[in-house]
Amino acid sequence: MGQLGGALPWALASLVLLGGAGLAAWRMEGQVRSFVASLAGVVGIGLAVVAFKVNAPPPTTTPAEMLAGVQSKSKIPTSNRELAQALTTRAQQETTRGDTRAAQASYERARALYRAEKDILGEANVALGLGQMEHLSGQSEKARANYSEAVALFKQGGSAVNQARTLAALGDLEKDTFHGPAAAEFYRQAREVWSRTPEPKSDPHVLLNIDRAPGMPNGEAKARATLDQARKIYDQIGDRLGVGEVAMLSGTLELNLNRPEVAIGRFNDARVLFAAARDQRREGEALLQIAALTLRQGLNRDTRDLLTLAQAAFKAVTDEAGTARTNVSIGDLERMQGNMKAAQAAYLAGATGLKTVSTLAEAEAEVKLAQVALFNNDTEAAKAAVTSAATIFRRANNKTGEASTWLTSGLISLKAGNVEPAKSDLNSAAQLFEQLKDSIGHARAIVALSTAEVAAKRTEQGRIYARDAAAEYEAAKSTLGQAVALLGMGDAERANGNREGAVNAYKQAATVAGAIPGGRVPEANRILGLPALEQITVRAAQGADMYTETERVGAPVVADPLKVAANLAEFPAQNAEARALLAELDRRLEEAKKFVDAL
Repeated sequence: MGQLGGALPWALASLVLLGGAGLAAWRMEGQVRSFVASLAGVVGIGLAVVAFKVNAPPPTTTPAEMLAGVQSKSKIPTSNRELAQALTTRAQQETTRGDTRAAQASYERARALYRAEKDILGEANVALGLGQMEHLSGQSEKARANYSEAVALFKQGGSAVNQARTLAALGDLEKDTFHGPAAAEFYRQAREVWSRTPEPKSDPHVLLNIDRAPGMPNGEAKARATLDQARKIYDQIGDRLGVGEVAMLSGTLELNLNRPEVAIGRFNDARVLFAAARDQRREGEALLQIAALTLRQGLNRDTRDLLTLAQAAFKAVTDEAGTARTNVSIGDLERMQGNMKAAQAAYLAGATGLKTVSTLAEAEAEVKLAQVALFNNDTEAAKAAVTSAATIFRRANNKTGEASTWLTSGLISLKAGNVEPAKSDLNSAAQLFEQLKDSIGHARAIVALSTAEVAAKRTEQGRIYARDAAAEYEAAKSTLGQAVALLGMGDAERANGNREGAVNAYKQAATVAGAIPGGRVPEANRILGLPALEQITVRAAQGADMYTETERVGAPVVADPLKVAANLAEFPAQNAEARALLAELDRRLEEAKKFVDAL
């Protein structure tokens, strides 16, 4: 109807002129009549052509014609979706050139095409592009609306990566418009969503990279620069929680660089910030990290105080996972102090509490539970715990955890006299440790295999395992492990009837055992995979009573020898597993000496 209405006046005019031309031809004479008639006819025909063109249906416009001149060197789009993609690219180029009006038009055309195609992710990309353009040009409210629409669409379309990126962009917008609390919330949401996206992933936004920084994927310098930039962003928006989280990540970085004292300082910085922000859950996390490091230093009093505070913080916010992990740390402390029954109970409480909240942490707790239960001769509890842990580690394809479960399971079977199951489990452990390039773990597994083979009367295979373990321990600079392996080699030679070979191996073992550098207890702990401690100690500020006041982490301290002695006297069973290993070593060395002397 609109087209007909537009053509009608032109058609009427052409008819009038054509009629006038005919009348003139009839009324006039000579050359004048001919001229007027011709002129009217020409004009009338012209108007008729116009009327036809106006009234004619519009031509079909192809995507290629619509995009004429957009991307002369690219493939011409053949569908609405391809055209929308090309328009989005053009809009980005126009934004880069500063031509926001043209970019707006291109984005809107692209958005209409994506909507027609019901392409949610395509429409989300347009909303993100519009938001970025408006952000750069100072149109904050429009940018906020488009970013928010993009977040919703990316979530609906299942693109967590782009959802996280858009949330980070919203954080930047709020930061640039001086809305610190809103910026902090969007940054936190971005990191949370980003943490759930699968690898491999990368993004130029610094805050989406900070959680990976402690692993130093691009080297130490890059990791430090990333964390420093993130700290400045959080500091700029006044987000103490964000600054605290960066401090925690910095502590982990220092720990990965084997700088525990510096790490303690970073974790303590985080603890102070979390406490100031009244975030007890995060404060508890910082306390757990500090406690783990003081435990490694043998500071059992400090560790106890820190764990008590962590337990209270987690209980205050009903954090079941935090409470359970604190129980596991309490188990570590009891284990170091030699309270092995208490350690078993704490590990059991921790593993039980983690069942519904963290499977890998549960499995790690169960391995510790199995090791301590084995020491306590509770083989039934040990077997149940290690079986459960093995299932979790295999399901998660966690080779390190799986290797530890095979080793522990093999040692349980070996202690119970079940040689064939022990050999099977220990072989699996040895293979995994070899894949992981864990020489101490591999050597420990094949030493146990040597014992199993000798018990099964396969003495030559036992000798080979022990010989290889001795070489591996020597390469790893574990003198104590080398002595244990040489004793195993001597036992295999002796069982094989080779007295000369046994004497040589026993003499080597005695020589090596007498030259253990750095103390026997730390070296035994190292073989067992425990903190390499000589003894537990106390660190109290000068003049303070160690039973009522402990030194705050990082302050100058003076240890009173009398108080240290009293502390040690209170825990005579400290390093129980290491001392049991050393007692067994001494017994075997004495037996070997008797054999050598008798010959």
